[in-house]
Amino acid sequence: MATVLRRSALHHRLLAAGASIRTVGGWERADSFGDGQAEARELRTGVVLADASAQHLLLAQADDLGSWLPSLPSMGEVALVANGGSPVRCCRLTRDSALFVSASPWALPLAPGACGHVTDLTSGRTIVAVAGPRSLDLLRAVTQVDVRDRALPDRRCVQTSVARVAATIIRYDRLGIRAYEILVARDVGEYLWDALLDAGEPLGARPVGAAVLEGRD
Repeated sequence: MATVLRRSALHHRLLAAGASIRTVGGWERADSFGDGQAEARELRTGVVLADASAQHLLLAQADDLGSWLPSLPSMGEVALVANGGSPVRCCRLTRDSALFVSASPWALPLAPGACGHVTDLTSGRTIVAVAGPRSLDLLRAVTQVDVRDRALPDRRCVQTSVARVAATIIRYDRLGIRAYEILVARDVGEYLWDALLDAGEPLGARPVGAAVLEGRD
């Protein structure tokens, strides 16, 4: 039986922009736009955008989430949870909900007798990463929520709107560099990508491959 590969909502946008596509973890992912070293320099000195949709998302909801899923972070915080393989990020959205982000599928370690709901959002979301020293300037141009370090430091999350669409922002720095992931509904993924590129034009924002955010150039 042929393997079914996932594609993000940005797949055709990225191809049109010259992306090199690589299969990673069951996804067709934009790995670079031709010059990985130049993309790495832009990440270190300016602001870049990357399609980070090649991740798996589980939303857990319960009235008593803390007893259902032990060791949850506080509201608005992001923490790594044990997975035995690649790390899983737990983003505590509200008192009753948490979003789990992982590179590969996994099962939530629920407490015995747990009562709640788990929804797989993997196919229903687009994730755009905004990273680099000037990423703060870009974010401040497209959202009214305070994204400065004192309000949204590393490993924090917030539900808000970006470019006037409902979004979740996860601050998760990489390689010692400021980085945000913006999650929106799949059907507005292309709109968000275009809006971020437009807002970032005065800052010299450019698209890069996901490999750059992993330190591979």
